[in-house]
Amino acid sequence: MTDDHINTPSGVRTGQRPLWTPQASIWLAAGLIALLLSVGGRWSLPLAAWIAPIFLLRFSRMSRLSIAIPVLVALCFLQMVWMGLEYAVDLTNNPTSFILAVMLGSIFAVPYVLDRLLVGRLNDLGHLLFFPAAWAGLEFAVGVILPAGTSVGMRAFTQAENLALVQVVSLTGPYTIGFLIGLCATTVNHIWREPSRRNLMRWGGAYATLLFLVMASGEARLSFGARPLSAPVVKVAGITSPQPLRQQARELVTMANFPPTAEVRAALATPEMKALYAEVGGCPGHC
Repeated sequence: MTDDHINTPSGVRTGQRPLWTPQASIWLAAGLIALLLSVGGRWSLPLAAWIAPIFLLRFSRMSRLSIAIPVLVALCFLQMVWMGLEYAVDLTNNPTSFILAVMLGSIFAVPYVLDRLLVGRLNDLGHLLFFPAAWAGLEFAVGVILPAGTSVGMRAFTQAENLALVQVVSLTGPYTIGFLIGLCATTVNHIWREPSRRNLMRWGGAYATLLFLVMASGEARLSFGARPLSAPVVKVAGITSPQPLRQQARELVTMANFPPTAEVRAALATPEMKALYAEVGGCPGHC
């Protein structure tokens, strides 16, 4: 699959890939929607993080190289733009943020691009493991190199509500979540490419067993790994500001005007805002 010819499961070329097909539009649309719903923001859906790579890999592997790579890079850039909008980052008036979005979009397209370029040379096991390994490696590299650390693009954030699943993080790190999501995508695509009862039972069954073991061990850790009631306990409390205060602060303070100007600080110190501060423990002395 390193060129624009279609290979059968046995490796025989059957002709050139078409320039575009209606199926490609469906795969691309489904992948894009799921991608935008898996950025870890207010509109994020945990299931979307599992769906997005399934359709994006299908589109990539069945499209011409000259189309697949630029489209995938553009989609990952759109994901970064959408993430910026979710977190109120003004990309239009902040060139630095825009350049960062372009860079991150290109970086997070790398596993898809490498898969499209190299996976055709690999055997069945390579078809399944190359993309998830590349994705986990990318998450690790981004966390080590970029100033933002693992706060950007980490698939584990999208699964934070699945307590049984995220228990694996304590054993193998957060990159395991991205690996499992990527492995799900390659497993589905492998069965999709070579639909047979044998592949479904062999590869689908193996992945289902792996995911079951991860979830079961997580549930066991939650159920039996807690400290006994007689053990020393440290009480921890968190203070969350009311929604109106968070909304007002989000609208007034953005990455484009940070640190806030004197006018913004004055707007945050109005009597109405002071009343909201009082609800969470009293207004700071300087306001």
